[in-house]
Amino acid sequence: MTIGAVLIVKNEEAMLDRCLKSLAGFDEIVVVDTGSADKTCEVARKYTDKVYEGEYEWDDNFAKARNYALSKATTDYVLSIDADEYLGEHGLLKMRAIVEARPEMKSFDVILKDEKSGSTHNFPRFFKRCKEMYWKGAIHNYTSIPGETRTNVEIVYGTSPAHQLDKERAFRILKKYVSDNPRCVREKFYLAREYGYRGLWQECAQWYENYLLVGDFPQETGEAYYRLACAYQNLGEYGKAREACVRSLMVNADYSLPIMLLAYLTGPKNKERWLLFSETAMNNDVLFAPGSREQGAEYYDNIFKRDTTFERYDEIHDRIVELVGTDKVVDAGCGNGRLLNRLGPDSIGFDFSEEGVKQAGPKASFGNVYDYNYPAGYGVVMTEVIEHVDDIKAIERIPTGTKVILTAPSFVDPSHVRFYTKKSFLRRLGHLFKDVTFEFFYWDKKWTRNHAYTNDYIMLIQATRK
Repeated sequence: MTIGAVLIVKNEEAMLDRCLKSLAGFDEIVVVDTGSADKTCEVARKYTDKVYEGEYEWDDNFAKARNYALSKATTDYVLSIDADEYLGEHGLLKMRAIVEARPEMKSFDVILKDEKSGSTHNFPRFFKRCKEMYWKGAIHNYTSIPGETRTNVEIVYGTSPAHQLDKERAFRILKKYVSDNPRCVREKFYLAREYGYRGLWQECAQWYENYLLVGDFPQETGEAYYRLACAYQNLGEYGKAREACVRSLMVNADYSLPIMLLAYLTGPKNKERWLLFSETAMNNDVLFAPGSREQGAEYYDNIFKRDTTFERYDEIHDRIVELVGTDKVVDAGCGNGRLLNRLGPDSIGFDFSEEGVKQAGPKASFGNVYDYNYPAGYGVVMTEVIEHVDDIKAIERIPTGTKVILTAPSFVDPSHVRFYTKKSFLRRLGHLFKDVTFEFFYWDKKWTRNHAYTNDYIMLIQATRK
């Protein structure tokens, strides 16, 4: 019984070495290059002589490329892995034990783990090489035989810088595929998501509705109803948004995001009760689980390209500048630097959006809230951040005793993992802070402290990290 690994790669010089090191001991490693302009193939040849360069012409179809690579494999079993991933500890030993114990099975789910957030989901990446097993779907591929059992084999995935070389790739492939294959199913789900990333809410709602006429995978349909609710909320169709939330919960009552959206859509008297319900939801069987749902850098790149001003935050920024004075601070998630560049000359910032760092200028560097090492002697400003990320994990990175200023919104948005009231903030994050004070800015075309006539507000919070 032999086990091999199969990869398709393009411009993965920066990531490939880590991946291939994790495959030590495999009987075979097949690498098919789809048009690299860097040293990807040179790196691959350090680990295997089965590198196919210049043989496959890329045509915007991942399944076709993966199946071509699979055709080059000769082992009994195959692990499909990408260059920005690596196999977890003892992976090969676990796979050998699994196939020896279950030789009748053809497809095995592995654990896919986000190296940034630690979230996991299961997906068939390890399978018997046979004619019945192949890849389907031009993008967001899936196997012809679903996983027949779950395993403890783990693949850790990250984000490759190569993705930034063709940021419209997924959108382009999905539009063409859906046009050419009008009876397709899951591609409509992902196309709707791409429209949502771009703030094209009418098209987003249309394609989620289209998908829900034919979709039958519960994890996907539950997510689709929630995303449809977000689209209707942005279109001002609140009744339809509430109905879509309820339908999402009818699929999976353990999903916190539609509960939070209902907290927003059903009025201030109901808000605290819905938020309390949301905190009991464990998000089992959720496709994109909250806490791991931070949008990719590509999403924020698009936002910064569309909106470089963010003038609506001027009054909030004025107040932060007043509070910081001449102190040195780190602007965590500094975005386009609009606030960062008003802070003192010794202040610095970071963001994981390449476009955001570019716009922010020399005071900014590349980084993310899950692994940034805050320098001693600096305070932290964290605006428009904790609603987008795993908030507890992000706050835990801030050193004890650090003075912190952050914002927390009271409203939902498609990119928000959660939102907060004063009570829910203290319930969720109060154990991480002391000396907590709140100020409130209300929406009136921009955020202002002048009145409280609306349910939409941002809390400006001062605190000290415990």
